[in-house]
Amino acid sequence: MAQGNLSGALEVWKKATINNGEKSEYWRGLAHVLDIMGELEKSKIAKEHADRLDSQVIAEKTGRKMEDILADLLDDGILNFSSGSDSVSNDISNSPGINKEDLTLIPGIGKVSAKRLNMQGISLSSRYQR
Repeated sequence: MAQGNLSGALEVWKKATINNGEKSEYWRGLAHVLDIMGELEKSKIAKEHADRLDSQVIAEKTGRKMEDILADLLDDGILNFSSGSDSVSNDISNSPGINKEDLTLIPGIGKVSAKRLNMQGISLSSRYQR
């Protein structure tokens, strides 16, 4: 079992989310502490909020509609840049030398965010694991 000042940690993460609520990593930190404390429903809500924030960042950075990104991922797990109402004309899927699994190809997605998305089963060409 985890040791330490969980209520103190909880207060730190609560303040972080209040003061800078658009940072998904703060919501994930809050979720982690809630998990340890056995507050599973609250933890789930915090994790879902972090996921929504990450999806929103993808939408903003790619210029795609958030609904279309979520529809792509839930439909077949492929983040599709070449179809739909908000398609992007510069499709990278057939470009030589491009690692089609590399989410960092999306503007604004760094290595940490890409790793988190990959851990959720999200990549540019693989199927989403529900």
